[in-house]
Amino acid sequence: MANLVYYVPLDAISVTTDTDQDIFEIVAAASKRVILHGFSLTSAYTTDERVRLRLMQRTTTGTGGSGLTEVAADDGNDTAATAAVSSLVTTPGTAGDILAGFQWSQQGELLFLPTPEMRPVVAKSARIALNVNTTGVASTRVWSGWVCWEEM
Repeated sequence: MANLVYYVPLDAISVTTDTDQDIFEIVAAASKRVILHGFSLTSAYTTDERVRLRLMQRTTTGTGGSGLTEVAADDGNDTAATAAVSSLVTTPGTAGDILAGFQWSQQGELLFLPTPEMRPVVAKSARIALNVNTTGVASTRVWSGWVCWEEM
């Protein structure tokens, strides 16, 4: 059986000024759990600017944003991902527990690669998101990166 690991690119997304939004949101299908393997963010901005980010659970899905297309990490995987992934969710859903907080300087990469024991597991039909808080982004910024998860 193929490895059910998927990526979505975050390719040159425009994060708007001081807006509470989810950089990405993963909604697990009713049939499978999601294990977050990691994510990366980089910025085109070259000055030190700190951005408050929170990896958090959501109890409802937000609105706005764009659906993303997954890419299987294993070329032998012909099973489509069942999770729905969106970027730049402009009206985030209801906040649940905050799993991690970051004060990210856009001069370097934000790389989240937890050990297997520390990987967040998202229950069937549940959600996880990377939220940018309403403070810290002085103007529209262009960010790139990726998100990787496994379905089981």
